[in-house]
Amino acid sequence: AVDTWAIGAILYECLTLQLPRPYQKGIDPIRFIMESECVPLDKVDTSIPRELVRFVHKSLQPESKDRFADAKQMRGELELVAKEIGVDL
Repeated sequence: AVDTWAIGAILYECLTLQLPRPYQKGIDPIRFIMESECVPLDKVDTSIPRELVRFVHKSLQPESKDRFADAKQMRGELELVAKEIGVDL
C-alpha cells in the first residue's frame, strides 16, 4: 500500500512539478502526510484528464483501504485510464 501511494506521489509530481502536499521543513513528514489534504491535481493543472486525476487521487488516499490493493491492481487500472485518454502504454 505504501508503494502504490509513493507511485501516486511521483506521478503527481511528474505531472505538476509540485509535491501533492505543500510540505514545510521541520514538520514530521509522516504525520503531515496522514493529516493534511492533497492539493487537488485538477486545481494545479486543469488540462490533466479527469480519469488520470481520479487515478492519482486514489493512489494518494491516506487510508490504505482506499488505495489500490497492490501494484497489479494499480497497473490494471492505469492501463484502463491510458485507453480512456488515448495513450498507449
